[in-house]
Amino acid sequence: MAARARRAVAVAVLHLLLLTASQLAAPALSAMAPPAAPLPGSADPRCHASPPRRGGRRRARSMGGFPRPAIDLSDAVFAAVMDDAMATRLDPPFDPYASSVNFLLASYILPHITASAALQASMLAVEAGQDAVIRMMLYERSDEVVAPYRGRTVAEFTRRISEWRNAASRCGAKDEGVKVLDRRQGAERRTVSNILGAGDDSLGFARTPAEVLRILYGSGNEQVPGGFLPRGGNGTIARGFFQLA
Repeated sequence: MAARARRAVAVAVLHLLLLTASQLAAPALSAMAPPAAPLPGSADPRCHASPPRRGGRRRARSMGGFPRPAIDLSDAVFAAVMDDAMATRLDPPFDPYASSVNFLLASYILPHITASAALQASMLAVEAGQDAVIRMMLYERSDEVVAPYRGRTVAEFTRRISEWRNAASRCGAKDEGVKVLDRRQGAERRTVSNILGAGDDSLGFARTPAEVLRILYGSGNEQVPGGFLPRGGNGTIARGFFQLA
């Protein structure tokens, strides 16, 4: 049951994380229409280089393709998440495709979830590595202010996104930003830097399928679709939650 659950949720999460790659590098793998999202227009070369690499791996791992759920990665969905995370209506609304920093912050919402629900064990190291790379790129800019939001640094955004994911998933403290406020909250209680997302003993966090869906739906309820998956997941486990509603 646990393996089936992980597989069902991972299908949705991997499609979500790799949406750009699926259109650039492997458009024929999906039996559904493209996700609702523009391509990042103002990202630097490092951000542009990531999707094709992910698409190539997805193409190599896929077995004839499989239908994906309806996915919404539009700026409006990310803006709503950021408003919730920052506990205020950002002005102007957060645009994940406006800059490299914004694109990395938007990406930060998803990879740690995927690393906790990899489609198969052989991909776990790669998914965790992607999470670490994004966190490192954000950590390097942690003290930068996210334009045009005065006084709001990259570190604060990551901390509040992590708090939002904890609240949405109703899982307790399984998520932390790239910097913590107190050294006692950092890795082995020794540092405020927090590049790797892990617990007090530097062990990775695990999420249940329900916790993952609560985050992706943005509703805090695995039975109420919305957010990035407006029609819900299309796997057996995700559909099973609808039947329990």
